[in-house]
Amino acid sequence: MVKDISIIKTLLTNFFDAIRVYGYELKSQDNGSYKKYYKSLLHYLALDLHKKKRIKKIIDDYGLKDALFYDYWFVNSTISLSLLRREGRIKKLICRAHGFDLYDERQYEKVVSFRNFKLNYLDKVFTISKHGYRYLLEHTPEKNKHKIELSYLGVKNQNKSTLPDKQEKKQLLFVSCSRLLDFKRVHMIPQVLNELDSFIPIKWIHFGDGSCKHKLNEALLKVNKKITFEFKGNVPNQEVHDFYQNNYVDFFISLSNNEGLPVSMMEASAYGIPIIATIVNGVGEIVNDKTGIPLDINDTIKQMASCIDHGIEREFDRQFIQEHFQQNFNAISNYETFIKSLKSLPN
Repeated sequence: MVKDISIIKTLLTNFFDAIRVYGYELKSQDNGSYKKYYKSLLHYLALDLHKKKRIKKIIDDYGLKDALFYDYWFVNSTISLSLLRREGRIKKLICRAHGFDLYDERQYEKVVSFRNFKLNYLDKVFTISKHGYRYLLEHTPEKNKHKIELSYLGVKNQNKSTLPDKQEKKQLLFVSCSRLLDFKRVHMIPQVLNELDSFIPIKWIHFGDGSCKHKLNEALLKVNKKITFEFKGNVPNQEVHDFYQNNYVDFFISLSNNEGLPVSMMEASAYGIPIIATIVNGVGEIVNDKTGIPLDINDTIKQMASCIDHGIEREFDRQFIQEHFQQNFNAISNYETFIKSLKSLPN
């Protein structure tokens, strides 16, 4: 992101593009956010207009006019690329849509910025969950609905033929893996674990770091002695896989209040680990009564703990969880299907 950019200067320098993009959204039926939050939305637009010039230079310098342009996010450089597509400087343009870049509710402005304009020039938008697919369909004008397609992400199945055996239960091992951000609600995990009725000692390990570590530390001060905690912080992804390969993890746990469809859950399910998770957006596509313990996003700490207590008493079929992973979230098969979709795009 360009930090010293002059917003007004950029908008004036790219006046007609700015009018074209912002005016397109003002003409839409749901234009309230563009009237109320115009300052921040113009800021986003200026950043993209600034990037457009640099992207155009790269295209010209390397002769990329006929290349397929792929934006991994729906709010990255998609406006710049859409404008270049409109000008005929590129021929094909696609993007993915995940969570924060898809759901209006996750935006301060209550709208994903300039979605209608971008959809008008994109060839395809690939959502990473069925929930996201349905959501985007509902928020897309009829003329562009055909551009929306479901395409699950995936992870490589790195586990070996044998996984750790279940040992005599001297402790229950819970693992979580995410950034420490407010909406991830990692600080609630020790509160929930503290309410469990289990007489077996509990060990909880967390992979990941972030700005809300202080909330986690405060919550840990209030847990009882039957819970031990190990903070791994930010580690290479392979270290997480190695841990799953060499340790019998009873449950992966996530209490996030807003997700797309987390890759961290795919990684856990590849090793047959049952997942405890609040069901929000696409999470229900990987977590169900057979693959883990679904939690209601509106449940209290005690209600979540009660639900987990009942789940702990069950024996999960870890082979079924792995099969569910193979059928839905295996990177090799998912990306082969994705490539076929790209090859089918008209020239």
